Amino acid sequence: MANGATLASFLCGWTLTASRAFESIADPLFDMATLFPPSDHLHVIMPSGLFSKQKIVTKRFVFDATSLATLKGRAAKATCMNNPTRIEAITALLCHAFGNLWRNAIASIAEGNNKIELPDIVVQLRTATRKINKEYVRKLQGEDGLSQAIESLKEVSEMVTKGQVEFYRSGSWVRFPFYQTDFGWEKPMWNKEGDNSVDVAHISSGLKKSLSETLTHYYPLAGRIKDGVTVECNDEGAYFSEARIDCHLEGFLKHPEARDYLDLLMPVEIQSNSSDMGSLLLIQITFFSCGRTAIGMRVSHKVSDLHGISAFLNDWATMARKSGEEISAELTPFFPPGDSLSMPEAKPYKGNLVKKRFVFDAVKLGALKAMATQSGVENPTRVEVVAALIYRCAVAASKVSSGSLKPSVLLQTVNLRKRIVPPLPEKSFGNMVWFYSIHTARESEIEFHALVGQLKAGLAHFCDTYGKIFTGQELIPLMFKERAKFTHSNDNHHVNKYICTSWCRTSLYQTDFGWGKPIWLSPTGIGSKNIICLTDTREGDGIEAFVTLEKQEMAVFERDEELLQFSSLN
Repeated sequence: MANGATLASFLCGWTLTASRAFESIADPLFDMATLFPPSDHLHVIMPSGLFSKQKIVTKRFVFDATSLATLKGRAAKATCMNNPTRIEAITALLCHAFGNLWRNAIASIAEGNNKIELPDIVVQLRTATRKINKEYVRKLQGEDGLSQAIESLKEVSEMVTKGQVEFYRSGSWVRFPFYQTDFGWEKPMWNKEGDNSVDVAHISSGLKKSLSETLTHYYPLAGRIKDGVTVECNDEGAYFSEARIDCHLEGFLKHPEARDYLDLLMPVEIQSNSSDMGSLLLIQITFFSCGRTAIGMRVSHKVSDLHGISAFLNDWATMARKSGEEISAELTPFFPPGDSLSMPEAKPYKGNLVKKRFVFDAVKLGALKAMATQSGVENPTRVEVVAALIYRCAVAASKVSSGSLKPSVLLQTVNLRKRIVPPLPEKSFGNMVWFYSIHTARESEIEFHALVGQLKAGLAHFCDTYGKIFTGQELIPLMFKERAKFTHSNDNHHVNKYICTSWCRTSLYQTDFGWGKPIWLSPTGIGSKNIICLTDTREGDGIEAFVTLEKQEMAVFERDEELLQFSSLN
């Protein structure tokens, strides 16, 4: 159907489509039937003698510019030929090594000529190529052109079959624009299988350059925390590191204990002394032996929440793709500076914690929502039903582990951007999440439908109280008053505290650095107990729940029949 030139044109159009440069795409000309009309001869089978069924070996030989100049000089000097081409010189050299040569444009070496000289072959190649002129092509386009070409190949095939000649075929992709194709992550480079060192350097260089460019827009991430509450935008930059893992990404993710090694993909351990180092943004690029890449990132929560980081990641990816799209950070001054911003530092939990992943597919989510609706809850969301079920099962596991039902509180985080009046832009960068809480102390309060109802009512109350009435200046003291209540309850060891945060409906799975969208994303680290983190599945219609509990409680929780009825473990 096509040759190398057509393939190059197709690739060029594909890359322009990938970069959305539609106006630059030239419509292809499907005129083959006009040049070579349909013919009954088309069914003729290609001569079998031209194709070997023996075991063959392919090897690569590289001719640098100096060697090519030497070859061309030898041919020109010996034959007085003007400007022999690179292709003529290399093909002649290979012919000289093989001893005999037939080409489609046909050049032949006479039988018995044991002194084949390279310049002579160059002359024959030039002469044979010149025979493929307009007159030759015109004859091919004639009524008998195709049959004549096939008969010529048959003649060659018969000679090869009888052992009269050795057959070699030379094709050239030189001057085709394959190395100009750019899908958005730079032009292609060639590497032998198993050696991706050049790719690593190329990708890493592009990521660092685009990161620097993106940080000029998100400049607080390149600053440092001053006096605990102020970001000094001094352009000191972010922390960037590289790592390599000698395994394939697919094998890494499918390993039963893969979750225990996810921190290897992160720049620093969450509980290490260096986790409070000066940089507010820390990034590690990990290269797997299969050529796949993982990006691990830690960001100070004092600077931004996940929604702000999601906007940053997508803008960084836009820069890396060199798509030409404009990026801009929405640094909205919703919370003005104030002395009340000081908050106590979170302390890592010292107990024996375990984190596991539970996946809720679209069908199971539909069943959960239907259960809540049948019990009188109107329009329950995916997050509400999953958070309610996990909280219910976690409280039940705590009861089994401790022997009694303790009073419990669930804190559900809220993205303030779309909850306040007027709403903030979704790309607003900063730490703009807060929480509301539901409390349970009796068995009747941890029924599934009751918990879903509490979560829905709690969100409505939060929006009415904090979103529609107060400005950012007035909101701060009220929010910190609620924070104080939770801190007080946190000091009460007779109350179990759970926190649920949602990463759903963010644009994380849309992040494309030029080599495709993510196949999986995950929170890492175990810093506190009783943490529930919800993310979308890659397809967007399910939810993955990452749950962190004390080891003995997790042993009960992960076997909960009601939980496993609606989710699959890890």
